[in-house]
Parts: sequence; C-alpha cells; structure tokens
Amino acid sequence: MSFDTLTAIAVTQELESVIVGGRVQKVVLPDADSVGFEIYSHRQVHNLIVSASISAPRILLSGRAPRRGVDRGTPLLQLLRKYVRGGRIDSVFQPPLERIVRLRITSRDGSSGEIRRVQFIAELIGRQSNLILIDDQDRVMDSLKRVNRSMNRHRQIRPQIPYRPPPPLGKQHPAAVDLELMVQVAAGRPEDASWRILVETVAGVSPLVAREALHRSFGRPDLAVSEVTNWKKPLNELRRMFSAVESGHISPVVALHNGEPIAYAAHKLLQFTGEIEFESISEAADRFYDDVNKDRGFVSRRAERLRDAILNRQNLAKRRIASLERSLRKANEAACLRRAGELLLAYPAGDQQGAKSANLGGHEIAIDPTLSPVANAQSYFRRYRSAKSAAEKVPRLIRKAELEAVFLNQAQADLEMAKSESDVAGLEEILADQGVFKTKRRRPKGRMRSRPGEFEVDGWRVLVGRNAAQNDHLTFKMAKPLDLWIHARGSPGAHVLLSTGGSDVPDDVVLAAAAAAAGFSGARLSSHVDVDITERRNVRRIRGAGPGQVSYRGERTLRVKPDIDLVLS
Repeated sequence: MSFDTLTAIAVTQELESVIVGGRVQKVVLPDADSVGFEIYSHRQVHNLIVSASISAPRILLSGRAPRRGVDRGTPLLQLLRKYVRGGRIDSVFQPPLERIVRLRITSRDGSSGEIRRVQFIAELIGRQSNLILIDDQDRVMDSLKRVNRSMNRHRQIRPQIPYRPPPPLGKQHPAAVDLELMVQVAAGRPEDASWRILVETVAGVSPLVAREALHRSFGRPDLAVSEVTNWKKPLNELRRMFSAVESGHISPVVALHNGEPIAYAAHKLLQFTGEIEFESISEAADRFYDDVNKDRGFVSRRAERLRDAILNRQNLAKRRIASLERSLRKANEAACLRRAGELLLAYPAGDQQGAKSANLGGHEIAIDPTLSPVANAQSYFRRYRSAKSAAEKVPRLIRKAELEAVFLNQAQADLEMAKSESDVAGLEEILADQGVFKTKRRRPKGRMRSRPGEFEVDGWRVLVGRNAAQNDHLTFKMAKPLDLWIHARGSPGAHVLLSTGGSDVPDDVVLAAAAAAAGFSGARLSSHVDVDITERRNVRRIRGAGPGQVSYRGERTLRVKPDIDLVLS
C-alpha cells in the first residue's frame, strides 16, 4: 500500500497550498468507496478524490473531474451536499504521524443564513479506512462505513455519537527511538524480516519506507534480522526521510519494477530498478493508479458496477439489521405491554379520564386521553400480541441479515483480490445467483468459469478458493475428510485446502499454507493474522447462508505473517 504516513504529510502540504480558501462546487460518488469534490480555488477548478478502498485508500488532486459512478444517493452524500457543497475549506490538518486527513469546512444555510461548521475526515488506514462527516460538536453526522458495537466494541462510528479518533498504536517517534529497546526486540527474532522490526516499533513507518531505509543503509531491502549489524543506520535513514518530507523537500516518484509501476512515494525509491519523477505527490499518485488500473484491465466498469452493487446491498443489510434490532428491543417489552393492559382492566380509572398517564398498582402507565380504560387496555393487548410475534420471528430475520452481511463482506474481499476479468465475471455470476446483481450473462449450470488456485510447498499440494463459489466447491467437492482446511479467523477470505493424503504434514508446510490463507484474506495488510486450521470433516455449511459460508470446530489457531507475494504473483 503506497498511501503511508509520509505520503499523507506530502498530500496535506499540497492541499494546504492549493485548496484552502477554496469553495466546494460539486460533490459526487465516483464509486462505492470514494467521494469526489470539485473545488474552485486560486481562480482554478481542482478535483479532489478521497477513497476509503480497502486495497488502495488515498486522497489526491486528480487531473480529471470526478464523475458520478454510484447512481443511488447515500445518507453521507446527502449530508455532504447539504453541509459541504457551497462551503469554504478553512483548513487541512493531519494528526502527527497518522494516515488521517481532516478538512474543516464552513458553509451558510441558504434559508436561515446560519453559519455551519463541519469536518470531513479521511481515515486512510488499510482495511479500517473510512470517510466521516462530523459537526462542530465533534458528533458523527454520518460515514461511508458505519461501525456498530458488534463490529467494534471499543470504537463505534455511527450518527449522533461523539467521534473518537483511532487509538494510538504505541510506537516510538522516528526522532526519538530507543535503540537499545529495538536491539532487544530484534535479538529475539533472528530469522524474521528486518523491515518488520522497523514497522512494528517506529511510528509512521510503512513496509515500503522500512524497506527503503534498509536498502539505503545496506544495499538490500530484504535482510533478515540476523543480517543487520547496525540498527542505527536504518534509523538514521528514517529520520532523514521524515525530516525531508516534513520540511517540504519532496521528490514524488512512481517506482518501476521490470518496467511496471509498483509503488509511488513522496521520496526517491532506490530499492526498485527505475522510477518516473513528478512535480507533485498528487500527480504521482494519479499516474500510479491510472497505470495500475490500465494494466489490470479487469478494474473496469464491470468491476465498478459490482462494487457499487455490493455497497448498496451492504447499506441495505445494515439498515435492515438496525431496524430489526429496534423491533427486537420493542419485542422484549412484550411482558410490560401485557401487564399494562391487565392493570387498566383491573383498576378503575374513571378519575384518570382526560389524563395522559395513570398510576395503577404503583405503575405509571401512558394512556390515550381520548380513549376509555377498556379501549386503552385493548390497545396495549394489540401491541403485546405484535411484540410477542416479533420476539419469535425477529431473531431468525436478524440471523439471516447477518449472514447476508458476511456474504457481502466476502464478495467485497473477493473483488479486491480479483486478478483477471475471469475472476470478476465469476463473482458477477455468484452475486447474480444471490440476487445482489442483475446480469444477462449466465454460465451453464454446474460449470465453473475459473478453477481454484494451486501451488506446492515441498511437494504438498495447496488449493486456494478465489471466490465464494470456489470456496464452496473446494471445501465440499474436492476436499477429502482428513485434508486440512485453513481460513483467516474472523475475516473474509479464501478457503485454503492442504491435501494430506491421510499423512502428517510438516509444520513448515502448514505455516506456508496458513500464510497463504492470511494473504488471501481481508486482513492481508496486517502485520500478523490469526488463522484457523482444522480437518475438512469438521467443516459444515451454514443452513440458509450463501455459498462458502461455513461453521467449523476442532480448530487450532496460528498467528502468521500474510504471504502477500503469493497473492500478487
């Protein structure tokens, strides 16, 4: 991922000089993960693109006007058009060493003339990326991705609650790293990749930056910990890189590997074989994503339509779950409703006529002053019967909606990891089968468009499902009962199958297969991922769920580093 802390610093500096003081003329949704702003500033029109894509979060000034790609307006878009369109950008701010950019915007209500101040916050932090609008009291107005308590009990992002920034990671500032502590951490992990030590201990350092510091220090970016003789060298290089970018001395480039774009940065990338220089970081980023999308031709209008369909269905599923949860809370009041009806019949309430409440048997009961006690009681009994019926039906409906949300998260991850037009077409058919996407393209029943991925580790065969249908086929058609079934814990991703032939598998082979499962998951950008492993005979389909949704038992869990190289190959 190229959008790291140094990129965020350079982009913030650019936006401060270009769009601060400008007026927002237009707000659109170019795709399901992005917001586009047309801003008039310094007698020019500038196009700001902000994306919370899991695989490519970014904020940049684009050379092309943002087009509307999502047909259906979302609550966030409606609020942006009400509070941001027509407003003036007062400032752009980046919290120190964070991949977060805040735009402070002031607008005026057209009817009342009231001054309104809001903040648009781009949290560009990998799979937790989000776009959030907050008011002048730091309350969330809405966000691209709503986060409720069941998703994250420590930090919710939903309307009307106070906005809380992401918690600090507890790493050391690049200018004040405890060298002795780093040496101690490294001493216990001699076979680990040295760049991981830098990423895990120094704030604001991405894998790309860590590898660059190692290359500048030792001529190689991929050294093992045991090969690093002096940790002071890469730390000094990190300090130089941060100091240069923070002081505005940037050298934006798109790096090339074998002639293909591999990354972009606000500084030179000497670890690669070539690079193209640009005037601004936005130009470099814009060119990089243009080239990547052009080379990956499957990132086409077809894929964009799928992405939009998934997002719209995800928003619908979230609203359905929220509505059902409200119904369930009301259903839990059924006993109280029945008791209120019984009390209204049991106690004379003549002296309460015309009142909006009655104290009966020590209970304060709301009543309709226009109705008689009997009519009020009958109203409570009707509500009781409705609540009782809901209490029986709603939990099943919530479970069904939650399973659909899991399926959609899997589909989103599949689309992010699609490698070819065939992969996208296969996902399109799965979504059409589930009623998420309408298409006239249909494959013959029983025939798969593409086959699961396959590779070997020391002669052991490993299979990888590339989408929900392949996961289902791999697990329930191809696997033998004693084969090892592997999946990233708590994250959408591939079912990985390690064929055992009934024999014991060496630990290093299991680790390699687990790393593949982590790499082919929604958590692939994390430094470490928990991966569950069990025998295929312990895996069962979930009744009523979409393809590839399973339950399992008898698992053991390994914490591994995702094999990103395998995913990208």
